[in-house]
Amino acid sequence: MRSVWKSYGDAAPVTALADVSLAVDEGELLAVTGRSGSGKSTLLGIMGLLDRPSSGEVLVDGIAVGGLPDAKRSRTRARKIGFVFQQFYLIGHLDALGNVETALLYRGIDRGEMREMAADALQRVGLGHRGHHRPGQLSGGEQQRVAIARALVGDPSVVLADEPTGNLDTDNAGLVLRYLEEAADGKVGVVIATHDPDIGARAGRVVTVRDGQIVAPS
Repeated sequence: MRSVWKSYGDAAPVTALADVSLAVDEGELLAVTGRSGSGKSTLLGIMGLLDRPSSGEVLVDGIAVGGLPDAKRSRTRARKIGFVFQQFYLIGHLDALGNVETALLYRGIDRGEMREMAADALQRVGLGHRGHHRPGQLSGGEQQRVAIARALVGDPSVVLADEPTGNLDTDNAGLVLRYLEEAADGKVGVVIATHDPDIGARAGRVVTVRDGQIVAPS
């Protein structure tokens, strides 16, 4: 992100991000901290191409994507970016394998290869034996690990995680963080927006967002 601004509203615009520049390196585990309403989720939304900045540039693997039409932005997002959310956002009528496969739907991959890739991704997060279980048959920690498998299955350049341990107990939170750390060790850039001090302590770098600005890089 280069000098990114984001405002909402016309008559009395509210500034959500103000002149934010931030780079995420290959294999980096970056924690983004800050109070609720500070701009963390807006930051992740723009990094993840879910929203467009009001001004400034967003580059993915060195390619400027801000001006791309929606279809090309969607393809870039599907190929380059994985997402993990606090609420899991799994599809209830699909089993774990089916949920992981949803990240591959726009890749032009045949069904057999999709199933194999999804099974491998579940194996990476210790859930190879739970592939045919639906979300309602899984614990919260298992559901979040399915979400991590979904984020990683397509070998993205970066994974963006918004409060991924917020709904989990200590043991499951530790497991989730372990798998995100392993992804970073595998050269994926991992960005975690969090209030959890344990994540900040284990991250390679921490930035703090306050009133839409990065105020404490380290």
